[in-house]
Formats: sequence, C-alpha cells, structure tokens
Amino acid sequence: MVIRPANIYDIANLCTLAQQFVIENKWDYTFSKENAERSFYNYMFSGETDVFVCDLDGVLVGFALVAIDVDFHNEKMGYVSKFYVCKEHRGKSIGRKLIEYCCEWFDKHGCVTSHATETGNIGENKLFSNLLKKYRYKFCGESLVRELNVKV
Repeated sequence: MVIRPANIYDIANLCTLAQQFVIENKWDYTFSKENAERSFYNYMFSGETDVFVCDLDGVLVGFALVAIDVDFHNEKMGYVSKFYVCKEHRGKSIGRKLIEYCCEWFDKHGCVTSHATETGNIGENKLFSNLLKKYRYKFCGESLVRELNVKV
C-alpha cells in the first residue's frame, strides 16, 4: 500500500472512485464525470490544493482532497474537502494512512489548524468522524445544510 500525490494519469480511476462516493453518500446527487475530471485536475494543479491516493498494487482504493485557506486571515487553515475509501477496503488502515498523509501535508505547509466535515454520512458508525478523533480532530460545531426545492 502506497499513499502518494495523485497525477494526471490517475484521473480516470479517481473518477471511478468519485462515482462510488456519490452513489454511497446520503445525498441524491447525479454523478458528473466531466465535473469530477475538472475538479481533480484543479486540485492537482492549483498550488494551494492537492489530491492524495491510496495505491494498492496498482489499484486506487481511496483518495483525499486537501486545501489551504487564507481567505480572510494570515494564518493557514488546512481543510480535508473530500475523503473516500472503497467499501471493500475499509478496516485495512487505508483511511488512517490517508489522514496521516494529509496531516503531514498540512504541517509541511505551515497550517495552524486543519478542518474536516462529515457531510456524506458514508459508512457505518460515523467511520470518518471516529478516524479523525484519533488524530486530535474535535467537534467544533455542526454542519448545517439547506435543501432547496423541498416543500416544508
């Protein structure tokens, strides 16, 4: 198992993982390969963002998208914007290795904090939240969502 930065040759396989991510999360979104390709490309080549993958004998089985935010302040804030491990590969330390890689990237880039939200509700028993707690992440509020075009 190798955790590494993604490259342009990974985009097709990343799109397959992204499609699984969209299918598995609780939101009724429609997967778009074009949007996924563009998003992965932008994360790989825009300087303050990156994509990390778990390569298991030549097969990608997980990914993390990270970003640095300095929109309104001088201090760098890291953010795990997307995180996914294939269902059949959960429980094999892949998520742990990916989040460790993310944390090292945030440290290397001088981030004073890093944030992550669990909004996809993927996995049993809040797997992502439980993983993050092991790396000193703590709850600091709630994520709220407003669904549009829904009758109340």
